[in-house]
Amino acid sequence: MPWVVFEHLAEQLEIEDVSCVKEYTERPKTAYEDAWEIRDVYGSPV
Repeated sequence: MPWVVFEHLAEQLEIEDVSCVKEYTERPKTAYEDAWEIRDVYGSPV
């Protein structure tokens, strides 16, 4: 995704430091941990 999109979303979400997005992509397990947390809160998809 173009960096300008991240900056635009960060502005709308009032996130001051959008550089944390790079950290998200550098740690492969992070995406899975987030998915597990969403699953635990909202349940497993059918």
